[in-house]
This record gives sequence, C-alpha cells and structure tokens, in this order.
Amino acid sequence: GSFLALAAVTAVGVLIGEVLFQFVPSWIVGLAAGVVFILFGILALLRPENDEDESTKERGCWGGFMTAFGFVALMELGDKSQISVITLSAESGDAIMVFIGVILAFLWITALTATLGKAIGDRVPRNYVRIGSGLVFIVFGIIFIAQQLF
Repeated sequence: GSFLALAAVTAVGVLIGEVLFQFVPSWIVGLAAGVVFILFGILALLRPENDEDESTKERGCWGGFMTAFGFVALMELGDKSQISVITLSAESGDAIMVFIGVILAFLWITALTATLGKAIGDRVPRNYVRIGSGLVFIVFGIIFIAQQLF
C-alpha cells in the first residue's frame, strides 16, 4: 500500500509540474497536512486497545493496505519530496526519467521500512506501537504547522 501511494503521489507530482505552484500556495497544503496528521495522532491515541485487534481482524489485509495507502498519500501531498519531484519534472523536461528515478528510490525506502516495521511489530506490544505512532503523527503535524507559520 505504501509503495503504491508513493507511486501515485509521484505520478501526480510529475504530471502537475509548475501548475500546483500557481494555484495552491504550499503553506496551505502544509497547514492542512499538519492538521490531518494531528487528527490521525489523536485518533490513534484515543482508540481503545481492544478496538485495534477487532478492527484489524475485520479489515483483513485490504484494510491494512488501504490504511497504508491513505496515510502515505496524505503524508506525501505537498511535502518536500513531492515539491522536489514537481520541480525536477518542471525543470528537466524529462518527466519519465524523473518518475523512474523517484520510484526506484521510494521502492528501496519502502522495502526497508516495511522490513524494519515487521521486525519491530513482532517484538514490541501493539499498544506501544499504537501510542508511539500516535505521538509521532502529532509531533510531525506540529512540525508541519510550525514550518508554515515561522
């Protein structure tokens, strides 16, 4: 789910090029991403411990896929990597090579992250992972908002 979200967001960035800069100020995207991250963090912290196991069983593998896709797609919209992709695509005039290069980098990073995530998930209680991820989302949300305001 994560890699496909990165690929989709990269494709959007490559196709958009300079147009995004003309219509949507980056600070608005940054503020919106910050608010969404904080909300995801709060929801993760407020979710009852028992609820997590039941919802995971009900969702199955597609629920995890869609959750990863949604989180990563939202996280990447308007961030530094997407802005870099848009800039590279707009400046190089070779959108296909930019797309291929970025996708190869994201493939490597996603594989590494998924492997480490699985190893951590097997050793650390789910409740700790839930609390930790909720706090990380809140911290990143605050950072995104602070970057736009200061």
